[in-house]
Parts: sequence; structure tokens; C-alpha cells
Amino acid sequence: MKVRSLRIVSDEKKLAGVLEKRFSARGIHISADAPDFTLETRLDPALPPGVFSVEKTASRTVISAADRSELVCGAGRFLHESVYGKDGMIPWDGHGMFAPEKPFRGIYFAVHFQNFYHSAPMEEVCEYITDLALWGFNVFVFWYDLHHFRNFDDPESAAFRERLKTFAATAKAMGMKRTCLYAVNESFADSPAPLRAQKENGIRGGWYDSQICPSKPEGKEYLLKQFGNLCRNFYAGLQLDSLCFWPYDQGGCGCKDCVPWATQTYPELCVELEKILKSILPDCRTIVSAWMFREAEWNSLLERRKKTPEFCEYLLEEFLPKPAGQPFLGFPEISMTGMYPWGGFGASILARKQQQHWDGQKRFLQGGFPYSEGIFEDFSKVIYSQFYCRDSPASETMKKYIGYEFGLNDPAPVMKALSILEDNHHIRTWDGLSELLTGKPPRRSLEPPQEDPGAEEAFALLKETDAQLPEWGRKSWRWRIVYLRALLDAGLKKNEGKPDKLCEKAFDELTVLYHAQHAESTVSPPAKSRNNYWTSSL
Repeated sequence: MKVRSLRIVSDEKKLAGVLEKRFSARGIHISADAPDFTLETRLDPALPPGVFSVEKTASRTVISAADRSELVCGAGRFLHESVYGKDGMIPWDGHGMFAPEKPFRGIYFAVHFQNFYHSAPMEEVCEYITDLALWGFNVFVFWYDLHHFRNFDDPESAAFRERLKTFAATAKAMGMKRTCLYAVNESFADSPAPLRAQKENGIRGGWYDSQICPSKPEGKEYLLKQFGNLCRNFYAGLQLDSLCFWPYDQGGCGCKDCVPWATQTYPELCVELEKILKSILPDCRTIVSAWMFREAEWNSLLERRKKTPEFCEYLLEEFLPKPAGQPFLGFPEISMTGMYPWGGFGASILARKQQQHWDGQKRFLQGGFPYSEGIFEDFSKVIYSQFYCRDSPASETMKKYIGYEFGLNDPAPVMKALSILEDNHHIRTWDGLSELLTGKPPRRSLEPPQEDPGAEEAFALLKETDAQLPEWGRKSWRWRIVYLRALLDAGLKKNEGKPDKLCEKAFDELTVLYHAQHAESTVSPPAKSRNNYWTSSL
């Protein structure tokens, strides 16, 4: 049945508006009068939690759930699984009860360095959060990175909190829980120098010289007071659902009194901070991260939670061996792998790598939240959303994505091109790039450019496809970042690894799409027009 007109019936006005906008964008006329098809969504408290039901007739689909999160998930499933064409839509024919596999389906936005999340207009980021909720993510994860600001009352700090509040409110309206990361000894830029942590023997990952040593009595007092203020004057207003304590990258202290950090000082500080959190937000759940832990440190943390299960609701760890049946979350990195600047060359495609990693982790996890630096890894986000929802193979998710986001019913040419782009995903460099990104010459001699087999074919496939797309698909930023990635791969190969004028135009377009005109170079395309170096001490 081809549907040209659709009526949406829902008591959830926000959700109804979101759906109307997305169906309309794909050429479906929204009408209350004699439509071809009706989509109804409704909250039904009689249903069990964590599921949505789909009832279907020839001209109507009713999606029901006990909570908004699963209702949004079900509505998104209908939206994405329907097939769109020039002469209408074929509605998804699913029916029955559906239970997303993983309860914690999160996505983490790294809001910093003037990246997309940090710089794009608020409405664009909120629209993106809405899109991700429709793909099944039910937890929005973020971080109030203190080191960027002088203190809590810094006007820039206050403005940043307002930005995060807006994002969190959007997530809540779409049924998502809100989780904030907190590096346990982080602090603002004007933290007292005599109380600061020791970098030597303490650094793993990022470090900004504003962290506080909790083994100094005044340092401990400073940290507990700071955290209490954050709980009362920020987290409480967000109605935060969970808080994730973070050990390293950027946290830790290497002084003799803080060592061993991972197995003693860090978990003990987590306990003290949790007491403050629960006194202000008694229903807020806690997650304890083991990011950058070594295996013996991880085993120590497992033993601690085994002896005191109330230590936390979840443990987060991505790479180390895990016992089955425990409340573990993953933290897959989808932004920085094998490409620099991150997203600087367009879409990041790592589907096979992510499938392999997920297959090795999935039976141990109750979910997780991928680490995201921007919109360039949108494919990866959607792949993980479907891992979490129904363990859908990455290749199948990509085909659904191509149909929904680009308007293509035959995904084969794009799938072939994407496979080539993944094969050619690697660090690129050329004479003058280091000076452009850092203002300094390269530290080592340049490697000859890699061969990038098939780059010309991938671009030819996408160039041919571009002419076949509906206008809404061809103009979407999601298509443009894929197309520009193929253009750049082929152009750089043709020019022996160096960009020509066409490549420079592609970098400029990516910069506009990412709102990266003032971004630090690590999250900005390497355009000659850029005006900010990588200044962080990471």
C-alpha cells in the first residue's frame, strides 16, 4: 500500500510535531481529513515497562508503551522502517510486542573545543538530539568540563550551563534520561595552585593542571564543597537521573599519598561524593568508570563492588575481561580512531570494526554510551543505537539508514562506496599540514601517501547516486559529509596526498556544516581559511 497522506494521532504533542516534520520532509502530506493512513501513538500504563506494542490494520498502526522513552523508540522504528519513494510511502508492517535488548542506550556528547555541540546553533543540536532519540537512544550523556572556566560564576561558565540545560531539556522531552560525567578531582581554571594534583605518575590521558589533590586535607575539603555546589545549583535543576564518576583523562593525582589512585583514592572519593549526591538528589543513580584502568586495577574494582553492591548501580569499562551477568556499561570510541583532525575529511565509516568490537563485548554489557565529538560519525551512532536496541548487524542498519536518510531504495552502490571509504580510513598528512593545524613543523619526517585503492570508484559511485537522490536527501548534511569524504579521498589520491582547489572547497563546506569556523584544529577540517590552532594540553 502506497501512502501519500498521513494523519498522526497522539496525546504527546511534542512527539506528534517531531513525526510530522520528518514525514513531511520526505514528501508525505500530513492531513486530518480522509488520509490514506493513520499513525497513532499513545502511553498505556497497563503495558509492562521497557517494551512497546504495535497493532496494525490495513490503514492504521497504533504504537503504545508505558513510558515515553519506549514510545519514542517505537515511533522511530516505524519512521525508519517505512519505505519512501516519489509516489508515497510504504508503512512499516511490524506488529506485536518489541523489547529493546539493552536498558541503558546512551550517547555521549563531548561539548568542548568549539566543536559542533559547543558552537552550532542551539536549535540544530536539539534537533540532532531528537533524531538520536528516534533511533532508540534513551540516555543523553554530557559533561560540564570545569577547566574551560575560571569558576562557577564565570559568565561563560553560566552560559555553558544554560546550553547544557537546553540540551538536557530536549532529551527529557523525548523520553531520554540525563547523565553527567564528573572527573572526581577536576576543578575550575582558578583552582588554588597549592592544592593542585601532581601530574608526575598521575597522568593518563588528558591533563589541564587545574585538578585538585584529594589527599591534602584542604584539597579534599575544596573538592567536596565544589561538588556540593554543583549538585545543588546545577545537577538538581537538571533533575539528573545518573552521575558517572571518572578516574583519569582528565583526572588523577600521582603524589605519594594518592597512590594507588585507581584502587584506593579514586573509589574512596567516589563513596564520599556519592553521599553528597544522594543527600541532594536521592534518586540519582551512580556509575563508576574504570576508564584507562589496568587489568589488576579493574579486578580490584570488581572485588570492591562484589563486597559492597551499593557502591554503584553500574560499572563502566570498555576493553578488559568481564564476568557475565554484572551491571556493566561500555564506552566505545567512535570519533578519534584512525583519523586526524577528527571528522576533518567528512564522514567517518567504521562499521566492520565496530561490529567486530561489539560482538566481543555485547554479552557482558547492559548498554553503554559511545563517545562523540561531532556529527561526522552519525553512521556510527546509528549503528550503536541498533546494537543496543536489537543487536542488528551494522550492515543491515546502514541499509536502513541509506533508505531513510538519503531516500534510496537500492542501497547497493552506496554500500559499496562506504566499504571502500572504510578501507581507506587512516591518518593523512602532507607538507604544510602540521603548520596549518598547530603553527609548528612536524615532529617527524612525512610518510608517503597511502595508496587508497578504490577511492576513484567510491567517488564515482556516489557522484552517480547524487544525481538520483530526491532533493531532500541530496541537500541533507548527512549525504554531503559522505559525498565530501569520497571527493576528498579521490582528490587527495589524484594529487599525491595534497589538497587541490576542489579539496579546499570541500574542507570549507565541511567547516560550515560543522560550525567549526572557530573550532580548535583537532575538531576542525584542515581548511586554509581556519583560524584557530590546537591549543589544549591534551
